[in-house]
Amino acid sequence: HCEIYTTVLDRFDQEHFSGPTNMSHQEMATIAMDSILKSAMDVDMEAFESTEQIGQFVDTRLNTVTFDNGVEVTFPEAPADLDSYEAQCHFLQAPVNVISSITGIEEVELTDTAINAVIRATRDPHSSFIGASDLQEMQEQTSGQFAGVGLNIMSYNGFIRIEEAVEGGPSENLGFETGDLITHVNGDSIEDVPLQEVVDTLKGEPDTDVTVTIQRGEEDPFDVTITRGIVVAPAVVGELVGDILHLEIRTFND
Repeated sequence: HCEIYTTVLDRFDQEHFSGPTNMSHQEMATIAMDSILKSAMDVDMEAFESTEQIGQFVDTRLNTVTFDNGVEVTFPEAPADLDSYEAQCHFLQAPVNVISSITGIEEVELTDTAINAVIRATRDPHSSFIGASDLQEMQEQTSGQFAGVGLNIMSYNGFIRIEEAVEGGPSENLGFETGDLITHVNGDSIEDVPLQEVVDTLKGEPDTDVTVTIQRGEEDPFDVTITRGIVVAPAVVGELVGDILHLEIRTFND
């Protein structure tokens, strides 16, 4: 991921600012390291032996940290002889690999975090780098189109509640009702699974199938297989009540 790190920060130098920042590469690498460590702590606070150790870990970057799986890791300070973005990234590469293997955070996500930390600290706090996965999600939101099952859903009592099927979407004519609960996806329980993880599972390539298990009131659970397709989510929906038009703005897109 060093190519991404180096290219993005070089591009900021070339196209968005009159010259390189006055901050040293050592200072930038330290900022990047702090952001990576904080990402690890956000995921697994239990990985540290004590709250005192957490503070020492962030403040000095020199302590040996024992994670809950018994792995001990020492994270060094950034050396003073760093002289380029590439050198910064090579210094960060080992900590990124280790933290990714322990916490499960993707290396590219940690790299994106480090890039944004450096940009905001040395360049413009209002600028940010959008990585590939976040860019895809943003494009879906702004275009109003994505490949999926076409269900508006929300978390409810540990499961997923269906609000409605998107008009013209793959699920429109499959008999879903408001209040149906999705309890399994492709046979796997989704109890207490975060909503975004379920959404990501339901999305997929057009013309591929996904099976959801539905609990409807006191009825026996039943399976529904949905063939994914292109979903066009309306930005505005309306309803005429008497002589008054009610408009609901659901999103702002292209």
